[in-house]
Amino acid sequence: MVGSLVVSPRSRSFHFPFPFLFPMGRVGVGLGDGGGSRPEEGLRGGSTGRGTRSTRQRAAHLAEAERVGTKWPPWTYPLPSPHWTSVVVASFPFSMARSSPAPSRSRCWGWRAMSRERAVSLASGEHKSSRSLCHNFGDGDGGLPRPCISKSIKEAGIVLCQNRGHGGEVMAMEGSAASFARDGVRIVSRRMVRPWTATASQGETTNPVETSEMVHLTPWDLQMLTVDYIQMGVLLPRPPAEHFSGHMIEHLAQSLSHALALFYPYAGRLVVDEHGGRKGITVSLLCTGDGAEFVHAVADATVSDITCSLRIPRLVWSFFPLNGMVGADAAAASGSHSSPVLAVQVTELADGVFVAMSLNHGIADGAAFWHLFNTWAKISRNSDVEEGMVAAPVLLGRWFPDTCPIPVPLPFPTLKHIVRRFHGPPVEECFFAFSEESVRNLKMRANEEMMTTKISSLQALLAQVWLAVTRARSLSPGQETSYTLAVGCRGRMTHVAKAYAGNAMVRCAARAVADDILCGGLGCAAWLLNRAVASQDEAALMGSVSSWHRDPRFAYLDGWWHPTLLVTGNSPRFDAFGNDFGWGRPIAVRSGAGNKVDGRVTVYEGHEGGIGMELCLAPEPLRRLLADHEFMSAVSC
Repeated sequence: MVGSLVVSPRSRSFHFPFPFLFPMGRVGVGLGDGGGSRPEEGLRGGSTGRGTRSTRQRAAHLAEAERVGTKWPPWTYPLPSPHWTSVVVASFPFSMARSSPAPSRSRCWGWRAMSRERAVSLASGEHKSSRSLCHNFGDGDGGLPRPCISKSIKEAGIVLCQNRGHGGEVMAMEGSAASFARDGVRIVSRRMVRPWTATASQGETTNPVETSEMVHLTPWDLQMLTVDYIQMGVLLPRPPAEHFSGHMIEHLAQSLSHALALFYPYAGRLVVDEHGGRKGITVSLLCTGDGAEFVHAVADATVSDITCSLRIPRLVWSFFPLNGMVGADAAAASGSHSSPVLAVQVTELADGVFVAMSLNHGIADGAAFWHLFNTWAKISRNSDVEEGMVAAPVLLGRWFPDTCPIPVPLPFPTLKHIVRRFHGPPVEECFFAFSEESVRNLKMRANEEMMTTKISSLQALLAQVWLAVTRARSLSPGQETSYTLAVGCRGRMTHVAKAYAGNAMVRCAARAVADDILCGGLGCAAWLLNRAVASQDEAALMGSVSSWHRDPRFAYLDGWWHPTLLVTGNSPRFDAFGNDFGWGRPIAVRSGAGNKVDGRVTVYEGHEGGIGMELCLAPEPLRRLLADHEFMSAVSC
């Protein structure tokens, strides 16, 4: 059980909003300050009720204050210093005996406030003194071994509040052990970053400009509300000392604020109008300026932990915020709480930094995602912010075909009726790099086999994947297999410009039975992919988007998953490795847990040319794929 901690730097107090009373001596509380005093020198009590001199003095002080009528909120205690820097409170049940877990009547709840560094040490089990741990967390006899308490802290969770100095702004994180120490990733702080604004008289300010501007979602947007957030990020080298830790985090937050000034709808919130339940619902993006979530985290990992193997460690998924959310989850109906449509997480590693972004797929596609990411990086690395903001133009307006109503009505009583949760079987991931030479050879071979010049480099590479995965899955000869591709509408439709900031993509699929794929070879598979993409000309795209509102269809992960299917997202044309935030180009690019199913292929530009690829498969087919000499001979690393 974890409760929230409300901290007020002005009143120098902290508040426990709990409906029950802790007996004195059963609550261990310590308060740290910025002047070097130890947290355990604050209020502290032993589980046996003996307490310390400090405990009795403070108890008497609180009793006297209540007697004379001091109006403190319930469960509020004065902070010992105006210079406190951070407070952590952990709650956890633990045994008061030395040997075995105690029955429920013998359990107690320990509460502890400490600096962030000390909390991180405790949660990770790195603290050296078991006696100090036990004493500080309520066991006056020091009877619990360190591993037991460390485990209890991880299971229960930690709440972290950090004071950002004398300005009085407090960043708070409220979470469980899964969010605080998830796979070795510890959340340091959370905040909302709002679009930067400036006035001629007042200069810069980070206060949002409230607006009633509404961005109505198009059919291309609405159909993607049912899938996970887009999650991609870059692994960067460790920045120089002058950039590291606090300065780096504040610099990235500020540059994100400037980027949001250009992409200000992404700082808004999705809203649903249910029209009294009579006319269906409409979903729109309200430009509230509430901001994007900015998460600062620390991971017990190195760059080599992520890049040294073909297999991608599950740790990477913990580098991304808003895990498990589909686009519709962010929408609010009838004034209820809504979630951000954009969140970023900056995770400090031992020798690097991972910068990750999660963007609601209901408001943007991969092209818009990387446009924002590139703009953020450009502003971050440019010493002249205004010059950095002069990036490629951003077209924030949405395009609708003439026959489409605005806003587009959805024939459902509530938005939750379109959501379909999917929990597929476990998958494992690998990252493959294909050099320019390898990709060029595949393209040449595929075109020669089909006596054409129309097959692209990406189509040839994906055909190689289709062949190899079909072999690895051991499909029967007559079993149908299909490959779904994302096709961008920018450049294919005259109405959609390159800088369009919404969704502008459709899906198409190539199908064949397994025997035809395996016997036809690389050229045949590549040609099927080529023809599927070629079918999406402007007339076809216009026809599908113009009629969508009459028969709304949504993208679902269970529709993408089947043991015979493959689906590819992202594009090697997107600029991933140009995202230098001011201290060096990315070392690698990776994606999060969003939309990961068996057969998911995510493609990127290569680090040194060529094409990079993440491939998700069930464990056994992936093992066979890695042993496939024909496939692996094309892999560079």
